[in-house]
Order: sequence, then structure tokens, then C-alpha cells
Amino acid sequence: LGYHFVTPAVTRDFGVEAFRTELKAAIQTAGFEGESTVLYLEDRHFTTDAILETVNSLLSSGEVPGLYTHEELEPLLAPLKEKAMEAGVFRNAYEFFVH
Repeated sequence: LGYHFVTPAVTRDFGVEAFRTELKAAIQTAGFEGESTVLYLEDRHFTTDAILETVNSLLSSGEVPGLYTHEELEPLLAPLKEKAMEAGVFRNAYEFFVH
């Protein structure tokens, strides 16, 4: 089917920071590189309430507040600016990205 399959590797030290790092990689593959991506999560991935809250934010609003700093996000969004302009319905590249 051509999907990129992502499932975080749970280790002894797996916590919210490790999960957010894995999530950033999945988002970069899907949103910035344009690959169809599946993020597969099981109950074993929810080792802390913070991970559950992160996934809840992603599912309910399509984004995770504070996942990227402005400095991290700016170079990632730069290539999407042209695509957002071509689409014509988005005010900026971030809006295009989260759509």
C-alpha cells in the first residue's frame, strides 16, 4: 500500500520525551516529506499520563502544543510555503501543514 509504518520502540527509559521525539519523526515524514504514514500505538506505549495527553491533543486538534520550538519549525515549514500559496486556501504554511 505504500504506507510508512511508525511505532515507537518502548525501552526501559521510555517516557514523554522519547515519545515526543518519535512523534516528531512521524510528523516530519507525513507532513513535511508528504509520505503516507501510519502511527501505530498500543497500550504499552502509554507509560505516562503525559503521553496519553499528547496523543489526545493530536487526535482532538490535529497538533501537539509545544512539540516544536519556533526555531525548529521555521526551517521545516519553509518548503511548504510555496505549496500553501499554490493551494490558495491557506493563510500560511503552518495552516497548510496541519490540514
